[in-house]
Amino acid sequence: MDVKRKPVREDPSKSKAAVWLPIVIALAGAIGSAAGWLYEHVSQLEKQREERATTAAKENDRLIKDYLAKIQLALSKTKVISDELNSEYLEPGWGILESYVIKASRDGHDKHALMYQRISRLIQQNGEILTLLDGYEPYALTDDYKKQAAEFRDHAQRYIDRWEVIPKVIVTKQQLPVAKVFPNRFPPAVQGEIEARRKLSVPNG
Repeated sequence: MDVKRKPVREDPSKSKAAVWLPIVIALAGAIGSAAGWLYEHVSQLEKQREERATTAAKENDRLIKDYLAKIQLALSKTKVISDELNSEYLEPGWGILESYVIKASRDGHDKHALMYQRISRLIQQNGEILTLLDGYEPYALTDDYKKQAAEFRDHAQRYIDRWEVIPKVIVTKQQLPVAKVFPNRFPPAVQGEIEARRKLSVPNG
């Protein structure tokens, strides 16, 4: 006599597990992949940031070395020469170039050849500074440096122009063009520009 077996009911929990398990596994894989991609992406961004910071630091160091430090050195040389001329060669009540005109007109150039040479060296240093200023101009950062550099440029160019017309002034006994006073705030402005560049080389600076 055959005994009828009751249909076996599937365990609902097992059925749900069969449905959800692949989904959960797939989702976990997707999350893992996304996390891996995100980590890689963040790592790449950090690497790029560090590379940009290193490049910027090298560029700032180059600008300081190739321009600002050389400007400082040339300024220190011009100060030494200017101080010497002011202390040893001035006619009472006159500036450097005016004093040379007076001496050369009175005594002749040959008796004041050393003064002439020292002034020529001063002019040379001013010319070098002007060249450095022109080269650095596109990279200038601080407003104070920009303003003082313009003041120095005007002073130095006028000084050079006045020096170049001195032979004619001596011969014709004309009045030497008026001087433009040296901008005393220019050297501190150069130092301030250097400090501003150094700050850019510091992370988060």
